[in-house]
Parts: sequence; C-alpha cells; structure tokens
Amino acid sequence: MNTLNTKERWSTRKLRCSLFGHKLVVKRNITPNFSEFECTVCRLELTHDDKGRKTSLTPRLKEVNETLYRFHNRRQNIAV
Repeated sequence: MNTLNTKERWSTRKLRCSLFGHKLVVKRNITPNFSEFECTVCRLELTHDDKGRKTSLTPRLKEVNETLYRFHNRRQNIAV
C-alpha cells in the first residue's frame, strides 16, 4: 500500500511539472556562469551545459561541476 501511495505522489508531481513547468531554485552556484538547479516539486536536478542551456544533472556532470567549483574557488583565493 505504501509503495502505491508513493508511486501516485510521484506521478502527480511529474504530471504537474509536465503541465505547468518546473519550479526551479538555485541549489548551488558553481561559478558566476554555472549553477545547479533543483525543482521544488519533483526534485529534478539541472545544471548548465557547455552552451549555457539547462540539462539534467548526471553523475558525470556532478563531478565536472565539483571540479570546476574547486578550481574557481582556488583561483579566487589566489587573486585576492
């Protein structure tokens, strides 16, 4: 019964986002040009790709974002 209830909630969340669009909030700023976003309704995670468009946050892109974040912070600390 609990599994069915969870599936129903997930499908209504997914349906809401497909009809009205995602409610995205910035989860983390990587650099001034790159950010990670999360939908407050369905918990979909997005990020910017190399062309500036929003794309799904895959494990590979998470790793790339983490590396870029560390590199950017290190460069900012050296420049100061």
